[in-house]
Amino acid sequence: MRVLFLLSHFLDGGIDTILLQYLKGLVKMPGFTVSLAISVRMNELEVFRNQIPSEVKVEYLVDQPYLCNPRIAKLKGKISAISKLWDSSIHNIIRRRKIQSGINKLAQSHDLVVDFDASQSEYLTNCPIPTIAWLHFSMRKLNEVEPLKTQQIIKQLSQYTRIVTICEAMRNELSEMAPNLAPKLTTIYNPIDQTSIVLKSEASIDFPDPYILTICRLNEDQKDVSTLIRAYAQTDIAEKLVIIGKGKDEEMLKKLTRDLKIEDRVFFAGFHENPYPWIRQSKAFVLSSKYEGFGIVLVEAMYLNIPVISSNCPVGPAEILDNGRSGILVPPGDCSAMANAISQITTDNNLRRELTQKAAKRADIFTFDSQLTKMINLFSFAE
Repeated sequence: MRVLFLLSHFLDGGIDTILLQYLKGLVKMPGFTVSLAISVRMNELEVFRNQIPSEVKVEYLVDQPYLCNPRIAKLKGKISAISKLWDSSIHNIIRRRKIQSGINKLAQSHDLVVDFDASQSEYLTNCPIPTIAWLHFSMRKLNEVEPLKTQQIIKQLSQYTRIVTICEAMRNELSEMAPNLAPKLTTIYNPIDQTSIVLKSEASIDFPDPYILTICRLNEDQKDVSTLIRAYAQTDIAEKLVIIGKGKDEEMLKKLTRDLKIEDRVFFAGFHENPYPWIRQSKAFVLSSKYEGFGIVLVEAMYLNIPVISSNCPVGPAEILDNGRSGILVPPGDCSAMANAISQITTDNNLRRELTQKAAKRADIFTFDSQLTKMINLFSFAE
């Protein structure tokens, strides 16, 4: 089977790292030829590019600098208003034509298309082979802020042959919002590669102080690290707070630590291609998101025997943590509840022991092999 994966950009986020795992696993399976078409080349922002298996044929649908550089500058927040306007009008027309032409050509030499970030529907309207959309976000949460966009996406999803959601909660909410899509839906959890995680976690880091940890893109629209910082400021724990990640709101968050007079207790560690030693050495892991598609980093922390706290946001964390039996859930945006959870999890050794034991068992259902098997079984409909 010749499988073509589509991705709008190849960056450093959760979708990109999950796709990497699937690519690495799928190329080892007999009977599969795997290609990856990336809509726009992002050059130095493609931090995981060297990890794509050599067996995967990679194609950039748009790779001309004059079409790529404005997108890179926009993501960095370094584009002028005039350049942004020109890019969104003239350049965007050219990009769209190139993407459409590239996908049309590639579809002729493949048996199945997997739109892994569910962003390419407009280019697949007349696709001659089966198509799969892979959803990584809560449709209900999106509907709260952008109802018109949500209805447009739901309409676009109807053209796919199959639709994958990455947790049951996401599948249930989409079934309720669009009953006509229910027969096309299946759930495949984001997997963890246990062997790789354990091996990578054994690397050394130079940070001698005890700490609690969060890892995310520093984008307050979704991740809400400011709530975590404010909650941490309410505690008197000895552990420092380490924040791994980068993003457009980094300077604002650093200013917040100065305003709260805790800048000496909070360490912004930047982006780390291998965050697992940081997880393994932490006292606890905290996720403070307003919403998630899944929250794979929670599973990774659980597998490394680190107790976790998460906002009970849509969707994923409650399902991962077995409704609070394998970790502490707090209401999104609730500083006081999060502060109490942080204090409790760092001081109560019995609670830590109980949570890590339950979390280790829970993490086993998210193993890579089990989810890769689900993917391959799903692909069989196109044979």
